Amino acid sequence: MTRSDLRILVVGFEPWDDAMYPHTRAVLEELRSHFPLQYLHLKERGGFVAKLAEDAPLRPRVRATLSPVLRSVGATLQAALRRQRPHVIMAIDAFAYGLVGTLVRGPRMVLWSHDLVTPDMPLHAAPLQRLIHGTARRVLTAHRSVIVQDEDRLELVRSALGVRTPLDAFLLPVCLPGWDGPTTSSPWSPVPRIIQCGGIREDRFSTDLLNHFNRYPGRYHLHFHGLSSPGFRRELELAPHKPTVSERLVLPAQLSHILRGHHLGFVGYRVNDLNHRMLANASGQLVEFLRLGMPVLVMGNTTVNDLVVRHGVGVVLNSVEGLLPALATLAGDETGFRQRARDLFRKQFELPQRSAALRAWLECPS
Repeated sequence: MTRSDLRILVVGFEPWDDAMYPHTRAVLEELRSHFPLQYLHLKERGGFVAKLAEDAPLRPRVRATLSPVLRSVGATLQAALRRQRPHVIMAIDAFAYGLVGTLVRGPRMVLWSHDLVTPDMPLHAAPLQRLIHGTARRVLTAHRSVIVQDEDRLELVRSALGVRTPLDAFLLPVCLPGWDGPTTSSPWSPVPRIIQCGGIREDRFSTDLLNHFNRYPGRYHLHFHGLSSPGFRRELELAPHKPTVSERLVLPAQLSHILRGHHLGFVGYRVNDLNHRMLANASGQLVEFLRLGMPVLVMGNTTVNDLVVRHGVGVVLNSVEGLLPALATLAGDETGFRQRARDLFRKQFELPQRSAALRAWLECPS
């Protein structure tokens, strides 16, 4: 089978449009440039599970909730299979993977793991979530193929789904194409420009950063870019000193143009479950910054901390009060921090570095 002969169907929960997660879109576009690839938008990721009462009788709730989803997915999936008889079906996360793997026989099923409901989350014990995980476990036990960010998150897949059999895993960190455009070259001092992008909300330390900015006005410029929570917006209304805030949707390439007008990226994760702790190779925000050679300020108890320290690409903050000393540390070696950030991206997170190996794995599983 030549590369052009391998037909791939990808099933995901996002529409393939300008708002799609940049890593997902980049990988899909890379694969589509080598293989006949079809994308099926499932629409449902399994989020309805959180709305089901844990003490409700399982069978009638499952029937009422899943029946219309199954009918819709089944009809759409059969239409997609008629258009293209795929050799490989890649399904993003456990809900789509278990559902599609139950409805389809024949093609190789690949779990493309982005996020997980891990055993330390209350939702993990919910009856319908157990059903989703059990279905995904049966399919994965049969097919064994999984794409996941790193070894730590591979173990999370095993523990979340309860898989005991050996798996054929391809390790794919959050990756993006290389950046050949200009990066920030102006000196950080005396007033560096800091940006946080993505979700602007309390569990990303956004309000902490906003309040610190107001306690030390003029010490740095601050920009929040992304969708903000109601809580953050209330704090912003009360703040005497307003940072720059932008919420418009932009293409990934346009986001890079926004980021390059800044010196430093802020990455914060307050949520402490295992899915949000094992993020060294799974943080899209981190990769966006490193891609442009931007050092980072990181907060939260995640594996990003060790990555940042080990490669010398930023400073870990125990609290927001450490921000000003961190700025002094970074200013002492601007060139070094920038170069190390670029080097780490090229070594670990640049998609072309992973593409050939991923294509080979899809064609010739071990």
